[in-house]
Amino acid sequence: MVILITGGFSFIGHHLSQYLAQKGMEVVTVTRNVGKYSKRIDKEPFRCVEGDLADKGFLERVFREHRPEIVIHLAWCGVTGPDRNSPDQEKNLLINQNLLEMSGRGGSRLFIGFGSQGEYGVQNRRIDEQVLPTPHTLYGVYKLAAGLVGRLFAETYHFKYAWLRLFSTFGPGDHEYYVIPYVITSLLKGEPPRLTLCEQRWDYLYVKDIPPLVWRVINKEEDFCDIFNLCSGRSHVLKEIVLTITDCLGSSIEPVFGAIPYRKDGLFHLEGENRKFKDTFGWTGLTDLKNAMIETVAWFKDEYERGYKR
Repeated sequence: MVILITGGFSFIGHHLSQYLAQKGMEVVTVTRNVGKYSKRIDKEPFRCVEGDLADKGFLERVFREHRPEIVIHLAWCGVTGPDRNSPDQEKNLLINQNLLEMSGRGGSRLFIGFGSQGEYGVQNRRIDEQVLPTPHTLYGVYKLAAGLVGRLFAETYHFKYAWLRLFSTFGPGDHEYYVIPYVITSLLKGEPPRLTLCEQRWDYLYVKDIPPLVWRVINKEEDFCDIFNLCSGRSHVLKEIVLTITDCLGSSIEPVFGAIPYRKDGLFHLEGENRKFKDTFGWTGLTDLKNAMIETVAWFKDEYERGYKR
């Protein structure tokens, strides 16, 4: 079975591509810059093709040559900071639509798109899929639009469809500008991380728990076409997470809580309800937060020590 994954070298996409390849799937990933990953590609258990997803001709060739039965769309430009309100966000919607059209015309049987909790905007409560989305960034607006457009294409071309609204994630390979990697790397450098008071409650999903959940979507025999929250379903006070990290590192450095102000958008409680996903696809046991943090800290520590030795 051929699975096409966009964003196959991204934080989540890389874990997912490796997992599905190890399951015996023929995984094909798309990247804009093969040279960026040239030292890694030969070691990966999946194939990689280079091209621009915005180029419809390129997509036509990919679908013609590989004929994917399943398409998993993770690639998205402008996911952090000011880029979330860049007019370039509109390009993501065009790419999403082209992929949906190729999936329908090419006979793909399943399309899985990755949305975001950003589609809901600031709710400050436990969120299920019935909550009215009120995105406050262009990123959230176009993610929301992409998910809804996907459902229309799936109904038109009669393929299975799941738009997975992903909540916060963490784990090995995460980007250093997010809070958990920032705290870990600061402590490794011997620097006290400067933080808010960290009273927020956040729903975190360990990145290695995502592929088994996607695997359940892939193996669902009955038809489905809907939007689903992908989250742990449980929130943690951010300060507790920070202190767990210091404990895992055995660090005596004290984080500076209250050193920076809270976000201006007023988001203090981000927690998803995952019952709809569970009822539709079933569930897998999630990694205990402490164990997941131990693995994450160990990965960053190893990367830091390798960089130091270089």
